[in-house]
Amino acid sequence: MVNTFPVVYEHGVLRPLKPVNLPESSPLQVRVIDDTFDDQTLSYRQALVDLHRFATLAEQNWTNPLVREVFAQRIEPDVRKLWRLADTSVRDLCGMLVLASAQVQPETVNIIQVQAFLLGLNLLETAWLNQNR
Repeated sequence: MVNTFPVVYEHGVLRPLKPVNLPESSPLQVRVIDDTFDDQTLSYRQALVDLHRFATLAEQNWTNPLVREVFAQRIEPDVRKLWRLADTSVRDLCGMLVLASAQVQPETVNIIQVQAFLLGLNLLETAWLNQNR
């Protein structure tokens, strides 16, 4: 059974912040995930989520000419923001997305470009999750 619940570390002891439904003296395995990310990490994560949501909406509504135009206008500044917030472990991949985004033009943008950006964003997401386990 896997059960996740918040705890606080005080005086050498992990104390649950809410009641835990377990028999007394139950043997457990504990996996510690530090929730105290710095502001830059949180900003990077939010930018990644926002950009992924934006690209997914663009893919789903690709037949709308306004969607294509907005995608072409927004993708480069949004990817550049992601690159500025990225740490060194993913900066190269972000850099490749920046270079690709500079080639996106409203009159020639196509669904393959959107899908390529989604693939790149999925790789960044996987890297972030692996790094922050």
